[in-house]
Amino acid sequence: MKKRSATLCILLLLSTGFHNSVAASCNVKPSASSFFKFMKSKKAEAKEAGETLLKASASTNECQPSFELKVLDSRGRVVTRIYDADTFELIAEDKPSFASGGSSDRSHSGSSGGSSNGGNGSGGSSGGSSDRDDDDDDDNDDDNDSDDD
Repeated sequence: MKKRSATLCILLLLSTGFHNSVAASCNVKPSASSFFKFMKSKKAEAKEAGETLLKASASTNECQPSFELKVLDSRGRVVTRIYDADTFELIAEDKPSFASGGSSDRSHSGSSGGSSNGGNGSGGSSGGSSDRDDDDDDDNDDDNDSDDD
């Protein structure tokens, strides 16, 4: 019995150690300076193409350093692109459906054009905003004047 449990422990240690060494070799991420050079070039390209950069991150793709970029393209779609960290060449591109077609991550922001808020919509400074039901409790509408009966 002791021999069997010792063998099991050795097998567990070997398998765990092997897995960690393989995972460690795939955790090589690009340098910060490389990331900033990449972002500088992609910002210029996005501006020329009429796209908006949403999110950028450094990661690994099939054990190779890469950059992942989420972009709102000129057609209004959120596109995920993966670039090689050394050459900045496009490796993969995922084009989901339009952002306005039911996507919840843009439903609350950017619907009025983005540049028109100018401080007017934030903080409730528009006329009559103090009479609104701004809490999330839809069962208790504060804007109803039914308690004046």
